Amino acid sequence: KTYWHMMPEKTKLTSLNGPALRVYNNKFAENYMVGNLGMLDAVCSTWFGTNKLYVHMINFVPLTAITSVLFDETYVKEEFSNVISKLYDGVEMAWKGYVVGDRAIIDPNSAWEDAARLISY
Repeated sequence: KTYWHMMPEKTKLTSLNGPALRVYNNKFAENYMVGNLGMLDAVCSTWFGTNKLYVHMINFVPLTAITSVLFDETYVKEEFSNVISKLYDGVEMAWKGYVVGDRAIIDPNSAWEDAARLISY
């Protein structure tokens, strides 16, 4: 979480041991998620695209019982309202289940209704 999840300075971040470590500058942190992290490189993109949806959801995979620990409610509230909600209605079906899963961490009832409308091809 320290190196992948980011929030701008205006957001109060905490960790289990107190205030969370801020690794990246505030302008970069406005992306809320690192796409690729390498030796001396941190970028907000993936090898298959720069779409913010891809950057956030590739890090959300796999969606399992531990996901809500890795993506805690405080982080997801900020991430969802500042990034995902703007993309939510237009997400292609291949990725829709992941954004619904992300939403379920902060709004399980609405996410359940959205999940009932998912289509598998």
